[in-house]
Amino acid sequence: RGIASNHGDPEHLWTQLGTGYTMDAFRASVHAKMYGASVFEAGKVYAVTKSCYLRSSAGAKDNKVKYKTLPDSMKKKCRNKFGYAALENNKTFRLSRSEYKGGNIWGQVETGYWVPLIYKKKVRAKEVL
Repeated sequence: RGIASNHGDPEHLWTQLGTGYTMDAFRASVHAKMYGASVFEAGKVYAVTKSCYLRSSAGAKDNKVKYKTLPDSMKKKCRNKFGYAALENNKTFRLSRSEYKGGNIWGQVETGYWVPLIYKKKVRAKEVL
């Protein structure tokens, strides 16, 4: 048995209270604060601080998005890097939700693609005010 293996997450309480908070959002908030970033909030606009590949799902597995499959609205913000879509430095996006996965925080943009918000302990997105 692991540490705290006989515990329950409070997500069911948050759901009953209608807060919209999830354990993934909680983990992402804690992780962001640990690395000096603001808490990433859905609906806000962010800019990437370093060019990054768009992903079809959260995580850094074999899920890079092919550039040729992008809608024109996203092609304006990306470049074709070895056949894959790379969101260019300082390009903005509206965050739909965030997810903590593999020690990193991933953000889903309005188009459904994913970008790293904190990757390998480095903040990769900043809020645009």
